[in-house]
Amino acid sequence: LLFPKWTFGDGEADLTALRVSVGGKKNGATVEHRFELLDRYDAKTGLRSMSRTTAFPAAIMARALLFDSFGIGPGVHAPEMLAKKAGLVEHMLAELKTRGVMSTISRAP
Repeated sequence: LLFPKWTFGDGEADLTALRVSVGGKKNGATVEHRFELLDRYDAKTGLRSMSRTTAFPAAIMARALLFDSFGIGPGVHAPEMLAKKAGLVEHMLAELKTRGVMSTISRAP
């Protein structure tokens, strides 16, 4: 029943909004980290936001693996393990930004 409602017409815009908020204690102090991402349909290219926010990260990571840019090496790697590679998250966010996918990270001490 829902699929007809989930269908987009030609040129119909979509958007993707994501917020991840994590809080806890560090050295006895309350800390919060927040990641926010917002992307919209790109009328110039005709690419929907959901396509952009899934395909772009996959392509960026595939290139990083292909060129072994972060010393990842062969095999299967869980995303949470890849996030521990120095500079990889920053690289991903910078590459997304060049494609118009905007995000912010905030840390409250």
